[in-house]
Amino acid sequence: MTDVRGRLDRWGPLVLVVLLVAATGAVGAVVLGPPSGDAILDNVEQRYESAETVLGAATVTVENETMERTASVEYVAADGNNSRVTVTDADGRTVVVGSNGSVAWTYQPATGLTQTFDDETRVEELKARYDGRYADRMDRFTENVTVERTGTETVDGEAAYVLSIESENESITSTATLWVDRDDWTVLQSRVTSEKGTVTTQFTDTRFDVSVDESTFRAPDETGQLVDGADRERYDDFDAAQSATDLALPDLRDSYTFEGALVASYDGTATATAIYGTDAGTVYVGVTTGDEFAGAGDAEGGETVTIAGQDVTVASTQGGSIAYWTDDGTTTAVVTRGPPETAREVAETVLGA
Repeated sequence: MTDVRGRLDRWGPLVLVVLLVAATGAVGAVVLGPPSGDAILDNVEQRYESAETVLGAATVTVENETMERTASVEYVAADGNNSRVTVTDADGRTVVVGSNGSVAWTYQPATGLTQTFDDETRVEELKARYDGRYADRMDRFTENVTVERTGTETVDGEAAYVLSIESENESITSTATLWVDRDDWTVLQSRVTSEKGTVTTQFTDTRFDVSVDESTFRAPDETGQLVDGADRERYDDFDAAQSATDLALPDLRDSYTFEGALVASYDGTATATAIYGTDAGTVYVGVTTGDEFAGAGDAEGGETVTIAGQDVTVASTQGGSIAYWTDDGTTTAVVTRGPPETAREVAETVLGA
């Protein structure tokens, strides 16, 4: 029902692989015998950068002493900063993120909500959020990196070189291991280990220079169907939207300005979302039969408060804030671009507090 950019951290292993390849690729000399680690990375870099398109799938596993999570990823990238990535977690929650070179967008099929923003705006948001620390961390990680070929192994039946990658910067505590196909320089697997845990990414079905239609990267419109089996319809009239769903659409028209509604369904989950204009900006208030918001409070340090006798989780998100609660198998969520106080205030209106 909202800005789903917070899920972007699931793609960290993919980004890290690209970063390491670009940062540590060096011109490899022609030698007899197995190539050096630097030479292997140089071949990987050339393999990916010379392709007009790259597409494939991956399984990402994050684990530490207390938990293990797995997500499946499908991705396609093309010249001109065109990309599309679909991520589905173990519970079936799916998010699609794409860019056509001029705008980036997100789409969550279970809620039907999309968000489109230009790349410059996104960069400024990232700068503001990290206050310069993100860029500094990237600069430090790409300096003084050593690469060592440690042997060969078989990954999914394919012979692979094993590379160990470490930073000589003492402030960088993570290490990476890459498994690279010995025949075509495709990355078969990566593993990143730090004090927070281990992220393992196994790449499958990687293909290069496959023809990809431009519509793949097109930002979604109001009626676009981006994922097979996902239905989505927008309404300008509250009563028409309510008639289209069995869920009780939150009616806050006495308190806020009704701006539209979305009714969506995907993979057994039904969602109805009312969009309101408030003094604090646009607010999304929706109900869903799924668990799209499970763990949202834990991820951003949320707290549980009691409103009108109902336990409500209130939390910050990357794009603003959220307040949600579950009653009789249905979850109601308030999503805003403002602080948690805004989400809580609207939740109080929904619950009649």
